[in-house]
Amino acid sequence: MNAPETYNLRHPTGEALAFDELPIVQALRRGEVVSDMEVIYRDGEGHDRNISMSAAPFDNAGGKLEGVVGITYDISPLRQAEKEARARTGELEEFMGIASHELRTPLTTIKTAIQLVQRWAKDVTVDETHSDKFEAMNRLLERADRQVGTLNRLISDLLDVSRIQANKLSIQMKTCDVTKIVRDVVNEQRQVVEPRPILLHLAEGCETVPVLADAGRIAQVVMNYLTNALKYSALDRPVSVSDSIEEGQRVRVAVRDEGPGLTSQEQQRIWERFQQVERIRSRGNHSVGLGLGLYISRMVIVRHSGQVGVESVLGEGSTFWFTLPLLKTTS
Repeated sequence: MNAPETYNLRHPTGEALAFDELPIVQALRRGEVVSDMEVIYRDGEGHDRNISMSAAPFDNAGGKLEGVVGITYDISPLRQAEKEARARTGELEEFMGIASHELRTPLTTIKTAIQLVQRWAKDVTVDETHSDKFEAMNRLLERADRQVGTLNRLISDLLDVSRIQANKLSIQMKTCDVTKIVRDVVNEQRQVVEPRPILLHLAEGCETVPVLADAGRIAQVVMNYLTNALKYSALDRPVSVSDSIEEGQRVRVAVRDEGPGLTSQEQQRIWERFQQVERIRSRGNHSVGLGLGLYISRMVIVRHSGQVGVESVLGEGSTFWFTLPLLKTTS
C-alpha cells in the first residue's frame, strides 16, 4: 500500500515512501520504536523539505498497546548548512591548492638563489679587510635559508589542516620500521642543533619495530614533537627520544624535554587548531609557528588507529607521546 498523495513523502534516495514504512505505522502495528527516519516532503509551493520522523508505542496499565507517540521536525536548515559547508570546504581546498602553488613557486626560486650564492661563496677568496663582512653575509644567507624552510613548513601545515577538514588527508599505509623512522629524525635534528644533545633510548626488543603506517607522516609527527621540545626548553638541556613496546600490542614513542611544563588545562587545549601557550616563549632561533603541529600530529595518529598524549609537570618539563598498533604477523 502506497502513502496517499497528500503525504508527498519520499526516501532521500527518491523512492516513494510506502504507507507501511511510516514510523507511526511501524510503531502501531509492530510495537517497534523508530528513531530519526529521514524523509523528503514536498510542500504546497513545490519545495522539498528534509523531515526527521520518530515514533514509539506506549502501553496502558494492563500492558496492552494503548497508542503511539510521534515526533516530526524539519531538519532542512541543518541539511542546507551541511551543503553549504561542503561547498565552502571545496572552495577552501581549491584556494589552498592555488595559494600553495603561488607561495611555493617564489620560495623555491629564493631557496635556489640562496643555495647558489652559498656555493659560489665557497670558491671566493676574501682578504682580511673584508673577512668580517663576508662572514656576516654567510650568516645572513644561512638565516634566510632557515626562514624559507620555516615558510615552507607553515604552508604545508595549512594545507594539511585544509585536507583534514575536507577528509582528504593522504595516508599511504605500508609496512615500515618505527625505530628506523625515529632514528632518522633524531640524526637529522642532531646535525641541525649540534652540539646540543638529543638522546635516543631504545627499549629491549625495539631494535626493529614493524608497523603498518605512512612512514612520512609518522616522521612528521616525531619531527613535530622533537622540534617543539627543542624550541621550548633551555639550550643547555638535553632532549630525550625513546620507543618501547606496551603489552605486546603497540609501540610507544615519547619525546621528553626539561622545559617549563604545562598545566592540566593547557595539556588538553594544545591538541586543537591554532592553540599556543602564550606564557611560553621559544628559545634560540626557533619561530613560534601557527599552533597547528600538534593538531595535525593528533589527526595523523588517529588515522593510524593510535593515540596521543602528554605528561607534564610545571617547572619540570613535558613528555609528548604517541602509540601505534604493532604489525600483526601470521605464524
